[in-house]
Amino acid sequence: TMNVDNKAVWTLKKKEDETEQRSTATSVTLSNGGVLDAGSHPAEKYIVKVSSNSVDNDGTFTNGGIITLANKSYADKLTIEGNYVGNNGVLKTNTEWNLPGDENGANSQSDLLEITGDASGNTEVISVSKDGREKVIDGSIASIVADSHKISAPVVRVLGTDNGVTSSLAGT
Repeated sequence: TMNVDNKAVWTLKKKEDETEQRSTATSVTLSNGGVLDAGSHPAEKYIVKVSSNSVDNDGTFTNGGIITLANKSYADKLTIEGNYVGNNGVLKTNTEWNLPGDENGANSQSDLLEITGDASGNTEVISVSKDGREKVIDGSIASIVADSHKISAPVVRVLGTDNGVTSSLAGT
């Protein structure tokens, strides 16, 4: 069990001798401003496995803090192998959304949180520009309201049952 609490920061770092950057715990809880930082040391892919026996993906990752993938890249990926509960947590990502977009997210790219299990609860998604401003989407999309039929690249992908609520706060 891992608890990241009271503004503590768990920083994932790239291991030069491994292709997959993997951490395993029976459960993970971020709370009271606790941070999982998967953006300071970019790697192609970070995996956090939550498991009762190191094999099954039956554990739970609870986000009542902050998960950040934000840096100057749109290609970071964090996979949570297991279930995810948003406890009014935050997910910070870099997203670029360019015209002409379409219903499939053409001309956009984004960091990605992938959850292999089920997801529930509430998580606020905050886009961070390359220059560090929060609630800003990089790119040439003029207005999210005017271009609402044009879809961005995925920011969160749930492979199990998605019972969660995400709210997105971003400007252009």
